[in-house]
Amino acid sequence: MAQFQASTQYGDWDGTSAADRSDHLTLNQLLTARNLINAGEFLIAAHLRVGENSQGVDTPYIRVYLYAGSDFDSVQAALAKNLGPINVREVSLALTLGEFLAVFKRFDIVLTVSPLDLIGREYNVIEE
Repeated sequence: MAQFQASTQYGDWDGTSAADRSDHLTLNQLLTARNLINAGEFLIAAHLRVGENSQGVDTPYIRVYLYAGSDFDSVQAALAKNLGPINVREVSLALTLGEFLAVFKRFDIVLTVSPLDLIGREYNVIEE
């Protein structure tokens, strides 16, 4: 069963990510402009994967996940009640990596060597 969790074949690195939506073109606006989101659907997740980079960055694998609901509050309430798997509609997006990143004002990824368990750990920079 699929999960909203990043993973790779070997899992050498793991980490966290965060993003702020753009003030100019949001992912939701892009879906609407391309007629990829239906009335009564709410965007709940996006998945970006880039693979096998031996010859440079391939075309990214981009999927978004839409949930039945018209607004944040109703979706949040429905998800809180459902502790099991949720039903979503998956939509593929044909975007370059640059086009995907452009729907965010800021995009931050931190990767750490997986077995070291560093996620969320504080650190001091002693020399740059």
